[in-house]
Amino acid sequence: SSDLADLNHYAIGVTRKFGFGTLGLGVVGLGLSGIDSDRDQVPGFIEDFEPFDTNTGSYDYQDLAIGLTWADNITDQLSVGLTGKLINQSIDDESATAYALDVGAIYRVGYRGARIGARLNNLGSDIDFFDRASAPLPLIFSIGTSIDLLEEDDRGNKLTVMADATKPQDSDQLVFGAAELQILKMLKLRGGYKFNYTGVTDDKTDETSGNTGEALSAENPTSTNFTSDRTEEGYTFGLGVDVPVSDYHVTVDYAYTEFGILDNVHRVSLLLTF
Repeated sequence: SSDLADLNHYAIGVTRKFGFGTLGLGVVGLGLSGIDSDRDQVPGFIEDFEPFDTNTGSYDYQDLAIGLTWADNITDQLSVGLTGKLINQSIDDESATAYALDVGAIYRVGYRGARIGARLNNLGSDIDFFDRASAPLPLIFSIGTSIDLLEEDDRGNKLTVMADATKPQDSDQLVFGAAELQILKMLKLRGGYKFNYTGVTDDKTDETSGNTGEALSAENPTSTNFTSDRTEEGYTFGLGVDVPVSDYHVTVDYAYTEFGILDNVHRVSLLLTF
């Protein structure tokens, strides 16, 4: 779980291998509590909209996704996976539900641990609020690869680099890069950066005044230069420790993400294999 700008985020999952493949069940949530009821304007396309929670002066927002996953090795080189998801969004006492499918595959090249993977996320129905406000799920296609620049030696040292090209349906092409240094098979040091995302500024439109990101000029004297950073997210660093405990295998991962004007984020995850 993590907390950023009063947002609460949590994720939990469990997997088990069967004769027909591996099944997994996961839950992911994102929410915000105590939003002032009078902070936003009423959307113009909702004529009979009543302000949220006028009795208490505030309302809550919550995203929830429950996913059931199947994955298996089709051959020694090819693995595939499918995830069916139920997605629910709630704002105060209003809620909407959608269904989606994620599809992915990994191909092992057979050279220096090289792998090529591809995935399609959120192929499914729209989210519908008030029978008038319909929004499609964010369809995302990614293709990525990883390779061991230094193959694992007798002491368990290894250096792996990774790249992921991601294209959201409603955004520009993004490229994510990362590297992982494994030391003595137990300790992993990691770092990553999101190109065409971190440090990028976009032109925006002020929905209230109608101002856009166009610069002031003699031909357009009433416009203002309204821009915004695409994200406050910066570099990411982390480490992982693998510890065998009796008949179990425990992995503890830590990640730090720089978030500019927001609070920097610390993530801790625990993986128990038995």
